[in-house]
Amino acid sequence: MPKTNHFDLNLLRVFLNVYKTGSYSMSAEELDLTPSAVSHAIKRLNNQLGETLFQRKNVGVEATFVAHDLFKQVAPAFETIEMSILGYEKFSSEETNRSFKVFVPDIFIADMITKLEAVNTSNADIICVALPPNEEQIYDALLTGEVDLVVDYIPPSLGGVASKLVTHEDICCVVNKQHPRVGDSISYSQYFSEAHAKLNLRRFDNRAAETLAKEPLPERRTHSEHNSLYSMLYTVAHSEALGLSPTRLAREFESNLNIRLLEIPFEINKIEVWVCWPKKLENNQANHWLRSIVVQSLLN
Repeated sequence: MPKTNHFDLNLLRVFLNVYKTGSYSMSAEELDLTPSAVSHAIKRLNNQLGETLFQRKNVGVEATFVAHDLFKQVAPAFETIEMSILGYEKFSSEETNRSFKVFVPDIFIADMITKLEAVNTSNADIICVALPPNEEQIYDALLTGEVDLVVDYIPPSLGGVASKLVTHEDICCVVNKQHPRVGDSISYSQYFSEAHAKLNLRRFDNRAAETLAKEPLPERRTHSEHNSLYSMLYTVAHSEALGLSPTRLAREFESNLNIRLLEIPFEINKIEVWVCWPKKLENNQANHWLRSIVVQSLLN
């Protein structure tokens, strides 16, 4: 092991990035280096430690046991340093031309775009991106800086991610106003006798009713299945199918789509809406501003 006063800490920065990406070329792109410079840095670190940190594969590299151990010891310290430095980063919403990316669930994305345009009076662009179905994809993108913020209906399970429960969304049953069998209310038995336009909640690997109901439900007869809330609402408006929707969003389309909102005839939980960000950006001015704008749009 080298003496600490001769140790190049930049080598650890390269190591941490290669460990996360599993690729010299991807790390080179993220660190604004050439692949050969990344490879050279890892060789230098191997020599300094007297250990091999990565083995080459057909595609990319694979971390050795020593690399796993080193990452566990070094990563928290570097995150603490990064958090301290990022807290000093200056940001002015009036002067910036920066673009931010936010993951947003499909069922909220169109409404979110409209609300953000109303509350964001700065020169910054806030780009909404459909939330991936896989938690690993979501939080890998957040922690590597591919996106700046996540809006989700599940709280994060990772230690490096901070979160805030912003609001709850009520759920209602939606039906065509000219439905031949359903009037101003619907009973439990009638609800399950009708066909349903089912909204898939991809983050739950399930459908909305089955996920949010407080008790197990009988099997519903399927009319159609939808990943998009707006596709589901349009289908309900032009068929005899029943659907479920966040009440606030259904009200916005009630008159234009000729749909009626009904109380659901069984107990159902509200949808939780969380905002999530990297803990290392807790005190970062730009991320703090973005969080405030997104929270404001969710509460409007």
